[in-house]
Amino acid sequence: MSGSGSKISLVLLVNRSQAALDRCLDSCFRQSYSEFELLVFTDETVQVAREDERLRVYATSLADLGALRIAALGRATTDYLMFLEAADFFGGNRCASYFYDQVSRAAK
Repeated sequence: MSGSGSKISLVLLVNRSQAALDRCLDSCFRQSYSEFELLVFTDETVQVAREDERLRVYATSLADLGALRIAALGRATTDYLMFLEAADFFGGNRCASYFYDQVSRAAK
C-alpha cells in the first residue's frame, strides 16, 4: 500500500454534515505531524472548499457510512488508516503524531 510518501491516511467520511466539516478539517491541518494524506469521502451533499496537496476529495453517491469506509480502503495509499467522521476533530496538534507512533511501534 505504501508509496505516496505519506505515512498515514486520515480518512474523513462526510455524510450530510457540512456544518461540522470545517472544524474537523481545521483540526487535521493543524497537526504538527504533516506526513499524512487526507482522503475525504462525501455523499455528494457536502462541498469541500480547501486546497492542500495532502487533500483528496471523492464525491460519491454512497450515503451509508459503511459503504464509504469500504470505498476509502481502495483509495488509501498508506499502511495506516485513521477513520474520522465530520463531527470528529483532534483535540490537540499532536494527535496524528501519537497515532503514528503507536501503530508503527505495534507493527514492529
